[in-house]
Amino acid sequence: MKRKILLFVAVLIVMLLVKYALGQEGPSGIEWAPGTSDPTDDILALMAVAPLAGVGFAIIRALSQRISRPVLEPLRLD
Repeated sequence: MKRKILLFVAVLIVMLLVKYALGQEGPSGIEWAPGTSDPTDDILALMAVAPLAGVGFAIIRALSQRISRPVLEPLRLD
């Protein structure tokens, strides 16, 4: 557990140092053009498709488990 925490802290420190060194400001020529796109339609489409995709994956998983061979259970020594 301690190793994971030390690794997390080390990676966090490296990321913060890189962020500080490179800064957050990009070149002045890169910026959003005002009024070119509205993300609302994309977000609403994603919100509508995500539950349908989840149901589709669940159906595929249920069918594949039903079709597949049974899993062998370990021997019981009574």
